[in-house]
Amino acid sequence: MEQEKFKFSKKLDHNILFPPNMDYPYFERVRQIGFFHKEKEFSLVNACFLAEASFLAYSHPSFIKYAFYYAGFDNFKMFIGKNVARCFAVIKGNCLVVVFRGTEFKLPLAIPGFIADFKIKMAPEKNGGLVHSGFQTVLDEIWEGEGMLHEYLSKQKKEKPSIKIFFAGHSLGGALSLLSASRFPYVNCVYTFGAPRVGNKEFTNSIKANVFRIVHNNDIVAELPPEKFLIIKNKDEYSHIGELKFIDSKGKIRNKSDNKLALFKEMKEQDLLPGSALFEEFVVNLTKTSTSYFTDHSPYYYSTKLWNAYLDSTANGIKEL
Repeated sequence: MEQEKFKFSKKLDHNILFPPNMDYPYFERVRQIGFFHKEKEFSLVNACFLAEASFLAYSHPSFIKYAFYYAGFDNFKMFIGKNVARCFAVIKGNCLVVVFRGTEFKLPLAIPGFIADFKIKMAPEKNGGLVHSGFQTVLDEIWEGEGMLHEYLSKQKKEKPSIKIFFAGHSLGGALSLLSASRFPYVNCVYTFGAPRVGNKEFTNSIKANVFRIVHNNDIVAELPPEKFLIIKNKDEYSHIGELKFIDSKGKIRNKSDNKLALFKEMKEQDLLPGSALFEEFVVNLTKTSTSYFTDHSPYYYSTKLWNAYLDSTANGIKEL
């Protein structure tokens, strides 16, 4: 069966771009190329699969379970916190995949509210370093305790020591996957899609898994919080982690970012304080200037453009990037 690329109209409906999108053909394409659970380096095949899984994570649990059964993963477990946290784990053979859901949103213009959430300062993390305390609180909803994620992961690793473990997530889900990888040292790979910075350099150094950070064009969330936001000392600066795979405006995957929102790196604490005149002016101008800063964060684009890039790589005789 000949594989087809996704085609894009000039203006896509928000119901397509922003989850939950129940009409997206989850795994219809990628299940035919499989999942390389033994691969430690970046795999475009695995990126395609995990991007769709991260998009799927915003859907209803029963729909998620059905979609993964269709993809050949029939061992399904859901973890739901009291407030925000939600993730699911699936197993196929010697492969365990854990995908964290991002922040639920319906409209791209809701993202300025997401920016305002970065007023929370860093807090010490269990295995070293400082992290965004809001992300930390979310993960704590599902991490410790009977029947929770840490217990589940420990049990699976004990019963099958050779199992390969992958974490993934879009947006907030990417942040939670990094926090979880710091707390659980037996993770092989982490794939994040449009994930914000989570903590300082000491925290990123605590993650032993191979991390692949995928960013689509001018995704605003991938530049948040600014490196020097609410810091007291230089060691408190926010830092990204992982091998960057940047999807440019033409859908090509590069190893260097061309995100136009790099200006965030230069902004100081007072520049982004919600309620300040500069912050309000910044949000208004950003909204008027380019809606791509918000729509580029859509998990739909991560899924579809990675798939198209995979087809390009096979057409050019490149098996993997």
